[in-house]
Amino acid sequence: MEYMRPNMRTLGLNLCIGVFYSLGCVVVPWVAVLTMNWRHFLLVVSTPLVVVPAYYLLVPESARWLINKGRTDEAVTCFLRIAKFNGRNIPSSVIDTFKVNTSDLVEVSRNDAGRTQLSKCPSTAPGVMCPPSDMQLAVLTAAYYRRRCSL
Repeated sequence: MEYMRPNMRTLGLNLCIGVFYSLGCVVVPWVAVLTMNWRHFLLVVSTPLVVVPAYYLLVPESARWLINKGRTDEAVTCFLRIAKFNGRNIPSSVIDTFKVNTSDLVEVSRNDAGRTQLSKCPSTAPGVMCPPSDMQLAVLTAAYYRRRCSL
């Protein structure tokens, strides 16, 4: 989402979360009814996850994350790729200024990272487990009741 224009982010989030989540909530019960076996149901539902490793190759790294890790050259490469895709050109003077400014920011963030990491992003803190999503709960509940009804 950080690569989208600010006025398009709402549309992008609505499409990613709202539409696909709603479609999943509508389709999953019918898949459960059609498969009529919880093992086949879980196989059908989890098969699309085979494509997830391809996203590692297709989706670029977050420029913000690269900058925070001190990998400014890779962030610049990412920005240049995006500019090329959009048919724009980034002047070399802007890139040089960006590299100088980000090197200063990385030093400041490294000195302050230990104290503020938990308050900024608690889900990425080591040892913190995320609760299951609504979709996972729906699938588990459908599989449980399907099995229970077939006994």
